[in-house]
Amino acid sequence: MRVIKIIFACLGILISIGTFYIVSNYYDSTNDRFSFIDLNVVEVKKDTGDNTQDEVVGDRPKITFSNVYSLKYKYYQMAGIFFVNGFLVSLIIIWMLQTRFYKISASENIEDIDNLIVLFMTAITLGLILAMTQIVIFNRVYRTTNTKNINSINTKEVVKN
Repeated sequence: MRVIKIIFACLGILISIGTFYIVSNYYDSTNDRFSFIDLNVVEVKKDTGDNTQDEVVGDRPKITFSNVYSLKYKYYQMAGIFFVNGFLVSLIIIWMLQTRFYKISASENIEDIDNLIVLFMTAITLGLILAMTQIVIFNRVYRTTNTKNINSINTKEVVKN
């Protein structure tokens, strides 16, 4: 059972690293969506045969974070994603260290309130450190090499015939 817990903990850390990679490469902060998928769902009406178009598909505004928040807060939204990612990794690491790689059961570890306080305070501190590390890596590596996600505004050219 202990080996399975260690495998799942390592798998969680690897998923977190993969999440950082996906967010860094594919998150478009201008449109508040990932550039490889479009999760904005629009209702499609069946064609009844009449040519009257009372409601055209897409005439309702889509509710996204970009409608609510200003563009200057987009970078902080990514930093929040990085903090959640780092906090989960730090919880996994600190929990593994406190339970001595799952030799101690969870109930024995939580019995003492000091262990729980140390767990969350250390996880928050390590989560902030990991978030700052992810932000530095994002600024140095992905922001300079990936120009399509740097607050780019899509422009269209109008050709006059």
